[in-house]
Amino acid sequence: MNKQPNEFWNACRKNRIKIRITHYPIKLDFESLKNKAENEAVSLEYWGESNNTPIKSMWKFPFDLNGTQDLEHSWNYCSEANNCIRLIDGKIYPCATISSIRHFNKYFNTNMVVSKDDVLVVDDIRNLDEILTFLSTPPPFCRYCKRKDITTGLKWGISKKEISEWV
Repeated sequence: MNKQPNEFWNACRKNRIKIRITHYPIKLDFESLKNKAENEAVSLEYWGESNNTPIKSMWKFPFDLNGTQDLEHSWNYCSEANNCIRLIDGKIYPCATISSIRHFNKYFNTNMVVSKDDVLVVDDIRNLDEILTFLSTPPPFCRYCKRKDITTGLKWGISKKEISEWV
């Protein structure tokens, strides 16, 4: 963030964007990030903590590579549903996982499919109701998320980049 151009900071200020970062115990000068945001009059906070101490645990949100999970259950127990909406290349994604699963698929040679019903193309939107309906309906991709098997409180560590960390 310290290397972002003035346009980034101006856009954050103008649009009242609050930057939320996760404070894992990695080699990153969090204090300089905080100072930069303050100097730019942009709100910055750490996600998931109350006293500015590093997070030392993590969660595992496992995937079902066969896509056999119950959509409603996955949607109802999803911490990302309508909380991590993404707009990328003119498409609205209801969660960060759907918008970035292509990287997982490529790295692990998997094929969790993002269908046309998992995204909303901005240019095709005719009214607000379409957006609200899209964001309140479980997307087909939820069939890959094993929300009933979430594990919390795992010891924080750097990924080994093994598929077993994800399934």
